[in-house]
Amino acid sequence: MSNINWQKQMIQKSPECFSKNIFHHGKLSQVLKCENKINSNSFVIIDEIDTGDKQGQRLDKMLHDV
Repeated sequence: MSNINWQKQMIQKSPECFSKNIFHHGKLSQVLKCENKINSNSFVIIDEIDTGDKQGQRLDKMLHDV
């Protein structure tokens, strides 16, 4: 499934209060760098964490940069 299709399906399936804040991992780095999106009160859910849970992988690096 493409990134765009995945994101559209997740937005449709999720409660409306979350729909504006669903991002595919390709856009996650942009969101994590945006100061007005992520703060100490943020809650981030990462689906299928097993695809990036090892040290040095893309997700690991993005989360360390925050």
